[in-house]
Amino acid sequence: MELPYFYRTYLSTLKERLEHEGFCESDFEDISSNELIFDSLKVEAINVEMRSFKSVWSPMQVEPSFWPDDWLIIGGGGNGDYFFISKSGIFSGVYCFEHESLQFVSYASSMDDFYAKTMEIMRPRLSGNA
Repeated sequence: MELPYFYRTYLSTLKERLEHEGFCESDFEDISSNELIFDSLKVEAINVEMRSFKSVWSPMQVEPSFWPDDWLIIGGGGNGDYFFISKSGIFSGVYCFEHESLQFVSYASSMDDFYAKTMEIMRPRLSGNA
């Protein structure tokens, strides 16, 4: 699966940004398990998995369908919710698929906004603060 250039660039700087935020190597596994996946192979794997089955993604949907090809999953909440972006740029920002309500909601206006919102959740998890 080909990742968009803007997203590959984001991934290439993510670990350095996390180190700058004060996270250490032992924090990376927790952070990258859901919200901030910075391993491109893991991003590819979750996207392949989500495209391997049909599901009902919306309350308005009658027939199950595959996850849309243009929607690149970039993380999750660990509870079945997924954060995704448009590979083609058909929409901007980061959206969240809320699995319980079957709704797609705007989550962040940009990748930087997504990072900032995720850091608000992650800062209390710093090894020194746990």
